[in-house]
Amino acid sequence: MPTVPDLGSPSPKTERTLIQQQAPDIEVDRTTLHPGYVSGLWYGVGHMSSPIGTQAIAADTLYAQPTPILFPCTIAELGIVVGTQGIGLAKLGIYANGADGRPGALIDECPAAVDLNVVANAPLNTALSTPKLVQPGLYWLASVFNAITGVPFTGQFNSVLAGGFSYYVGSPTMAGVARGGSSPYSRLTQALTYGTPMPAQFGVGTLATNAPGTPVVGFKVA
Repeated sequence: MPTVPDLGSPSPKTERTLIQQQAPDIEVDRTTLHPGYVSGLWYGVGHMSSPIGTQAIAADTLYAQPTPILFPCTIAELGIVVGTQGIGLAKLGIYANGADGRPGALIDECPAAVDLNVVANAPLNTALSTPKLVQPGLYWLASVFNAITGVPFTGQFNSVLAGGFSYYVGSPTMAGVARGGSSPYSRLTQALTYGTPMPAQFGVGTLATNAPGTPVVGFKVA
């Protein structure tokens, strides 16, 4: 472990700052941000604005939801919840983080689709091809649908604390950061015909504001 020079008796806040500056490989206590993951439980992103709604989403469109993971864990399944019953299928997957605040390489796509023709508020889950051990970092939970008559729950990444997608991808203007007359980005998508495998690299994608937001995807820890 690196030796931190004797700097007297600074305040706890100053001490943490000095340690991080002079010994950046010393791990910061992440339990102040998250208590950790428990086997068998479901987790989701924690910074969508409320309420989460059931706005219609577009078919043949790959959506990406930024999801910080703060501790090593093994992801076994992905899931969504149907807000409005309808006809349609959805495929789910997970991407690693890439460059410039965009998804990068595909980690896995769940082999089995979920069927949206179920009662309202029904949770739908599907297993990854094999459970995947992920290290702390930013990940992107992806979803693509073949019809828009079955509506999943969606959320707007535009809460004041989150700053929308601009928290991750930046914004060319301050208006794209603050919630108000000009809403920040609420979704990141790219065209993908349903049934086509999710691309090995997500690509740049397209950022947009307001409805319908992003389908809410959760993950289950093995």
